[in-house]
Amino acid sequence: MNDILNQILDQLKELGNEVKGQRGELNDLRNDVQAIREEHGGLLRVLEHRAEVTSANIVRLQEDVTYLTGSVNHLKGDMDQLKDDIGQLKGKVDHLQNDVTEIKENLLDLEDGLKFALLKIAQYDARIKRAAP
Repeated sequence: MNDILNQILDQLKELGNEVKGQRGELNDLRNDVQAIREEHGGLLRVLEHRAEVTSANIVRLQEDVTYLTGSVNHLKGDMDQLKDDIGQLKGKVDHLQNDVTEIKENLLDLEDGLKFALLKIAQYDARIKRAAP
């Protein structure tokens, strides 16, 4: 009977040693898990910071786009005004071209009238010279 008790005692000792070994392994696992949690916590904080920076950049870009949209709309308004001004200038230039054409025609008429008057004066002078004694 002592032999059986000794065997049971030996087995209990072995079992106790195994439990101690497993406790050591469990402590190692706990330490590993704690290190992983700390690493993940650090990574999470880095990712949160990066998300905040990215969010701030997105807000800034949205503000830039809004500003640029306003600038483009203002430029479109300016372009529309310039188009209107150019249209008015074209109308005025067309009117001035018509005036210049009319003035040229009047000058040609005056030139013809002047040539006719000079011809008549020359004819009159010739008659006076013939009539003079």
